[in-house]
Amino acid sequence: MSSTIILDDVKNFIGTIYDDSFDTQLCITINGYLHELNQINAGKTLDLMSAPESTWDDFFDLQVGNRSEAIKFVCYRTKLDFDPPLPATINAMTSAANEAYWRARLEFDNT
Repeated sequence: MSSTIILDDVKNFIGTIYDDSFDTQLCITINGYLHELNQINAGKTLDLMSAPESTWDDFFDLQVGNRSEAIKFVCYRTKLDFDPPLPATINAMTSAANEAYWRARLEFDNT
């Protein structure tokens, strides 16, 4: 199974795939959300600042389960923090991010 680079996926989601000028800020933001997922036992500790080419397989390591909600959570939350949408869609996007987090928690929190 091929895994994609976390930073590239998030950049593609927020529409900055060809712009590297904000990579440092994006890595800092993404790190926070990866850490939040790690706190609910989704994925392992990962630092995109030191390893910006990290893939989702690197993050999830050997965990099995549906990763899509966790990935969606990182993408939505990063978009909301880094490049907020128009006010009319902020509530919908926040709600989608919260639901994705809740579903990821159900998928990975085995404690």
